[in-house]
Amino acid sequence: MSSDLIVESRFVEIAEDLGRLKLSDGSNSGTGAPARTSDVKDPAFQQRREDNPFIDPATPAPTHITSKNSPSSPSSPIATRRFQAQAGSWTDELVNYYLRSKPAVGRNDTIIQSWIMLYRCKTLPEELAGDLRKFILYYRRWNQVLNVMRIELHVAGLIEDIEQSEIAMSIQEIYHFLDQNPTLKTVIPNNPVHPPWASGIDQKQMAYICRMIDEAGLSQVVKWLAQATGVGGSADMSGLRI
Repeated sequence: MSSDLIVESRFVEIAEDLGRLKLSDGSNSGTGAPARTSDVKDPAFQQRREDNPFIDPATPAPTHITSKNSPSSPSSPIATRRFQAQAGSWTDELVNYYLRSKPAVGRNDTIIQSWIMLYRCKTLPEELAGDLRKFILYYRRWNQVLNVMRIELHVAGLIEDIEQSEIAMSIQEIYHFLDQNPTLKTVIPNNPVHPPWASGIDQKQMAYICRMIDEAGLSQVVKWLAQATGVGGSADMSGLRI
């Protein structure tokens, strides 16, 4: 099998998941899908979409009619509690992954750790809980991308998955490296959830990318990273608040 086919087959699912993180403003611009007419007609469905950042904007509204007090009604107390429990379980899974992954210590990690503490104390606002999920989902998906690249590019210097590693670059080293390799700036992972005074670039992920370039070459790594974005362009997704 050719290397192009390997790249495509390895990253099609990951690219789709990354694409789902892009925010839609409800218009026909950008990559987000516009709201469908059938969605707008169902206020309960629209509210669930606003509350849940993982509902696909293209998902049609329910066509069946339920009683207001029916357990299957989206607006019933039973359904609300069930939805909250599912969202909490999903957040717990992401939080546990993040804490197990040995994240690099830095500004973003400090903020995420504080959100996790508030979440576990049940005092984190839902808006920030949504940003917490977005941050970790993006972080996890790119870790998965780099784990695949480590194996497929036969990088002998990386003997373990990134979650088990503790290697990291400093912010100064990252900026210096990007100045020397400007073609990387449009394809490296850049988490959309970060404060305006900091970068969304992960220090561990950049250390892995740098090691891969040393062994596999810049052009090969850029090719794989571009495929992983699904668009061959910037991996940054703007529009999220921190």
